Amino acid sequence: MKAPLQLLFIITFLGSFLRARPETDSCTSNLNLKAPTPFDTTNLHCLSVWDAQGFILRYVQTSTNIWSFILSTPDTNSYIAIGFSASGSMVGSSAIVGWVASRGASGGIKQYYLGGVTANQLETTEPLSWLILATGSTGLFPAAPNYSLTKHLDKFSTRIDYSKANNGSSQVNGNSSSQGDGNSSQGDSCDSKLNLSIPLNFDITKLNCLSVWNAQGYILRYSQTSSNIWSFILSAPNQNSYISIGFSPNGGMVGSSAIVGWISSNGAIGGMKQYYLAGYAPNQVVPDRGNLAIINNSTLITSQSSRLYMVFQLQTNQPLSRLIYAVGPNGVFPTVPSFALMQHQDKVSVTVNYATGSTWPIFTVKIT
Repeated sequence: MKAPLQLLFIITFLGSFLRARPETDSCTSNLNLKAPTPFDTTNLHCLSVWDAQGFILRYVQTSTNIWSFILSTPDTNSYIAIGFSASGSMVGSSAIVGWVASRGASGGIKQYYLGGVTANQLETTEPLSWLILATGSTGLFPAAPNYSLTKHLDKFSTRIDYSKANNGSSQVNGNSSSQGDGNSSQGDSCDSKLNLSIPLNFDITKLNCLSVWNAQGYILRYSQTSSNIWSFILSAPNQNSYISIGFSPNGGMVGSSAIVGWISSNGAIGGMKQYYLAGYAPNQVVPDRGNLAIINNSTLITSQSSRLYMVFQLQTNQPLSRLIYAVGPNGVFPTVPSFALMQHQDKVSVTVNYATGSTWPIFTVKIT
């Protein structure tokens, strides 16, 4: 009989009551906790797992069947969570949730099961590699007697290679950040088989495929999954810049809704959001707004073989046919708290016939 896997977990909040310099931690700094820990903290692996929220994960395999973890984050007066998932999704995962009120008035740490279709039982020799990180709403904490958990304010999933201490693919929701890998070549075409290393919740073998922007190497795959659900995968070379696809009522930017995704070439920064383009000024490009009915938990961006793959599903009987593609400036990404979008360095507008799988350009503009 295999011995069950045991996890030792410590969640630390970076604040004045724990550290001399509030809200500072990195994998290059020495871990110096004032509270005693039941394991050696000098030989921990360290990963910056969620750059946008400042989440740092340290871990070590203490013995054959014991793994020890320390998750540190800025103290934003909200709960933090790390979930272990078999697939990268919330349903069916088990999460460790911790909280300390900003003045230390209340606090706790509990395991939660995010109920799904399978039993909460799994034998494994190491922790699940898909991790879900989340932060809660400000000032709302689990409390006696039921310790119910309010919906997270932000979350994303990342895959970890425990043996190499690095991050792999990431799954994000519409208001999250992600990280990914980036190596090998930048090849993709409609003649090649799509072979993503992460599972998706729709069949990728029956996707229509279009080379929509040859100059930038943009490939769009799509299918009508059901009468009112459409699935999309946009792939593009990872040029250390954001990529976007906008759905426009008239072919112009103003009034369109865009899905924007980004993963930096070193995997340190990433995310995916919907933006509403109310005008040309930067403050008129509004994050987390738009007319696209994005299916919950359908958005994902990953970097594979030096290409970005941005996945999403829309609830609509027919997507708008006038699409706007854009590529952002090198090394400049949306960041907290505003997630402001810098002006694109290049864009193209095309019309697509979803039934025949054909496109034709409307106009092309390059900003120099």
